[in-house]
Amino acid sequence: MEKPNFENGGQENLEKTKEELRVCWNELFDNLIQNKFNVETKEKIKTAEFNRLMEIYQEQDRPLKSYVNLNKALSENKDDLKKLALFYQDAYYDREGTVKKNKEGSLKLAQDFINLLSPGQQERFNAIF
Repeated sequence: MEKPNFENGGQENLEKTKEELRVCWNELFDNLIQNKFNVETKEKIKTAEFNRLMEIYQEQDRPLKSYVNLNKALSENKDDLKKLALFYQDAYYDREGTVKKNKEGSLKLAQDFINLLSPGQQERFNAIF
């Protein structure tokens, strides 16, 4: 697994990429969860869930390339539910697990957010995922 070179700007690139991911996440959240909460509650949920996803990546010691690849995939997609799926699809990763086990783990991580979606959005998300 490629490690970022923190001596040559790797940490700066990682922080920049994480900030770009946060901007995309905030936009997704606002688009998908429009009027379900007051502004303050919405901001708390949005921030907590993004931080949880980034902590998972950090705990798994993901290389800078993982963040960059996610950011690139997000920028290439226009569908908000597809973007949401991209955030979660790669979140759960067990090196010893099967593809099916990793997918199930990622889907469990996404469940709280999925529950905030409308029934139609939930159906589309599950079809994408």
